[in-house]
Amino acid sequence: MSLKKEAEFHSLNVSVLENKYRVRKQFFNELIRGEIPSHRASDFANRMQFHFFQANYCCFIVEMNTYESFRNEYAAADQNILKYAITNIIEETVMSGGSGVAADLSDNRFIGFLSWENNRSDMETEYACLSLGGQIISHLHQYLNQRVSVAFGGPHRGWESIKQAYTEATNVSEDFYYHTEKVVKTPMHRFQYHNDKKADFQQKLADFLIRLKRKISKEELDNALADLSQFVTDYKIHKSIMVPMIRDLYRDITVKFKSGNKMATEVPDFPMEYMTFQEQLAYIGDFTFEYVRAGQLLHRAEIMSAMHYIETNLKQRLTLEAIAEEVNLAPSYFSSLFKKTMNEGVISYINRKKINLALELLNVRDYSLSELCEEVGIVNEGYFCKLFKEYTGDTPKQYRIKMTR
Repeated sequence: MSLKKEAEFHSLNVSVLENKYRVRKQFFNELIRGEIPSHRASDFANRMQFHFFQANYCCFIVEMNTYESFRNEYAAADQNILKYAITNIIEETVMSGGSGVAADLSDNRFIGFLSWENNRSDMETEYACLSLGGQIISHLHQYLNQRVSVAFGGPHRGWESIKQAYTEATNVSEDFYYHTEKVVKTPMHRFQYHNDKKADFQQKLADFLIRLKRKISKEELDNALADLSQFVTDYKIHKSIMVPMIRDLYRDITVKFKSGNKMATEVPDFPMEYMTFQEQLAYIGDFTFEYVRAGQLLHRAEIMSAMHYIETNLKQRLTLEAIAEEVNLAPSYFSSLFKKTMNEGVISYINRKKINLALELLNVRDYSLSELCEEVGIVNEGYFCKLFKEYTGDTPKQYRIKMTR
């Protein structure tokens, strides 16, 4: 087969797969909203060869950790590439242990179904869910360097139970708010919430606000935040109650420091929608200290330091967390700050630098694909090829042929 025909065939193959995943996404979104009658759902399932819903199954939700940073780091096209790859890996992991399906749901979430033929005890089902969840987390971190958490609902059977199965998995996933990353949650391992402690925590927030002074030290600020964190470790309050309180705290801090502070003329929105509680607290800490120290020069120093770190470690597998730690900022805050300063996300910046390095190497000699990946610190060859084509318009193979000519 000629190179041109091979490229056309590959392009057609990818197009068919992408359309299939797009149709699936729409189908599952409509299904869980109750917009598809059971006979239509059954017909569609037969065409897509989803036979497992008549057996025992449970729904699970895969949620991307640090999604706010993900949106800042990657261009829209790169986000779609990664979500497509994530869906593939989730489904391959499910199929390797039995039968099921996965689809991109919305924003930072994917939906999946795990099915089994024979009756299982509650403990057997629990073990199967924990095992699958651990494999999904491991595979996505290994192949795409993406951190996720997985939440399972209880066992169900039949089309009429799908909406309930999804609701159960979604309820379990609410516990992610108080985890950091890479956890598996099941109905048997839920948090106990102390919503009656809301008034006590509001008093804690009011005391915290009083302690904030223009000359507060970093140590004093960290201690005050640690006090809030400890209270929530002891008494978790449901996300639906906690989030409005944290949003109000952020607003009150901006009001408190606005008077006479030139930096406060443009108060950034609090990108809290996809953050965990600890990420929100860390963001508020860095944001507050920036206001206290009027840190415009600090911005430049930290961003310059981050760029230097990236440049000197470009051949390594760089992560947002490692770079943020290097410049002593919370990952979510550093991600927002970098994009605001550079008009480009951290990972998008790193990827561009890595592809430029790959081009420089190819101009010197004919590297193999695996050698290139090793030289620029990208483990997954498929992801590297997609990035390379995104930035250059050619695959590495096509670029090498052009160079040879």
